[in-house]
Amino acid sequence: LFLCMAFIQMSVPLVFWGQRPPSHEITCFCRSEEKKAFATGSSSGQVCLWDICVERKTESLKVRPRCMLFGGGCAICSLCFVRNWTGDTHKIASLSEDGLVTLWDGKDGACLKYTRIAGKHSGLQCLPRSRHQDSLIICYGQYSNVFILDSNTLETLCVLKACYHPNWITQTCFLSNVERRDALLALTVDGVAKLWLLPPRSEMKDSEEIYEEKSKTLGISTPLSLASCSNGLHTTALIVCRESWQVFDATGGRMKLLMIHACEASVAGWSRGDFLDCKTVVLWTKASVCVRVCVCVCYCVCRRTPGHLCTSCLHGASLACKRMMLEKTRTVSQVDS
Repeated sequence: LFLCMAFIQMSVPLVFWGQRPPSHEITCFCRSEEKKAFATGSSSGQVCLWDICVERKTESLKVRPRCMLFGGGCAICSLCFVRNWTGDTHKIASLSEDGLVTLWDGKDGACLKYTRIAGKHSGLQCLPRSRHQDSLIICYGQYSNVFILDSNTLETLCVLKACYHPNWITQTCFLSNVERRDALLALTVDGVAKLWLLPPRSEMKDSEEIYEEKSKTLGISTPLSLASCSNGLHTTALIVCRESWQVFDATGGRMKLLMIHACEASVAGWSRGDFLDCKTVVLWTKASVCVRVCVCVCYCVCRRTPGHLCTSCLHGASLACKRMMLEKTRTVSQVDS
């Protein structure tokens, strides 16, 4: 559609909703932290924004499409809502297979910024930092580096590099208050945990290459998801693999194993997992089986090992506590795949 306004010619794309929905083969999904909206990416390069509302009469949840965004022609491999330090989540970032990173306005669907990063990518994530009153976007994939982007301009601020056992980055999560600084925890495809300390935004241009502070082999293969939860004093990390899920003490980035639970024979294999709160995790499979588990993790505070589970307390944990944890494991929802 071409509009002529006083010698200015503009090309404006319009999207009409007909009786049948447009083709939208979903390749990725993300939801807002308010849980009132989510976004889906498609194999044809489109991004669709959806609203979640409650019907007043029936009090049932309804999902309604609100906006469809048209960018490049390659498949969308990752999405993330961009939340700034004030809590505003009106922007969304998309990553396509050809390396195109696009920043969208979630209200009117306008394309705000875009850039292209070379490489085969797999994930985007937004890191809001209230301490520095800014937010960052990280990009990772089938390479050993992690790109840190500005959430407003998509400018590459710095590159996180690995000097010990570099490999593809598959999962990342944000840790706060590590040596009084923000940190990024990442997992490689062969199960090596890496920790980078993130400087303030004003110092990132002076250190364009940042190497990891810690690196530890966890003895796992092909991690499928990584999540963290903090109660202010301790930070717990959940790593989900196909054959097991594991809980680590990630306080200060130490990654000390607290518990490991193998996949049951009735479950074909785990797909992903996340924290509901600091004591409860939820896991699901590709067969749409969702399991909620109550995690009993006890921390001790002693002079030898302050702030984490020491060896004596680990051996002193009662079998009744472990038995209670397994008894509280129950299937909360199971639907046909």
